[in-house]
Amino acid sequence: RTRAIVRRLGAPACTAWAVFVVTLSVFPGVVASIGTSQTTIDPRITGDMFTPVMFVLFNVGDTLGRFIAGVWPKKAPSDLWLLTLAALRLGFIPLFLLCAVDTAGGGDGGVLPVLFGQPAYPVVFVIVMAITNGHLGAVAMMHAPQRLSPPLRDEGGGLMALFLTIGLCMGSFLALGLRALVCNCNPLA
Repeated sequence: RTRAIVRRLGAPACTAWAVFVVTLSVFPGVVASIGTSQTTIDPRITGDMFTPVMFVLFNVGDTLGRFIAGVWPKKAPSDLWLLTLAALRLGFIPLFLLCAVDTAGGGDGGVLPVLFGQPAYPVVFVIVMAITNGHLGAVAMMHAPQRLSPPLRDEGGGLMALFLTIGLCMGSFLALGLRALVCNCNPLA
């Protein structure tokens, strides 16, 4: 019975898993380490307030994405649509790693070049990542039980929560590896 439910929920479960693996791999660990040398904008915003601003932007974007999921799409999206958008989100990992990640406090410096040094890049990346995180995560979780008959929906919801939790855990572990890559240091030290 459980295998049949997992087969019916394969695409939404993989979507929920992938959404949270990608998000937790870069947020907050890598995003909180992004610095900027921008001097034409208020130095307070691009300096000590940059990380809190990024956190606020993420939370606003995530909430907006969840709100949009309540309005669109009205019917369950196709498996291809869910999986394609979840796979496209993998692009956020290199985008954030190529921002001006601050390596102070550990290691010999990053091993990746900085391609996105201006503060506008990580701001846009965080907003888009947050909206897609909220939207895809909510769509996958909301529409998955509709694929099952009413007596199986509770078990299906539990399995979706399990896949979401596994995604959170895997994303957290991946964040340690990404941080080690960026700072060329032990992220646990």
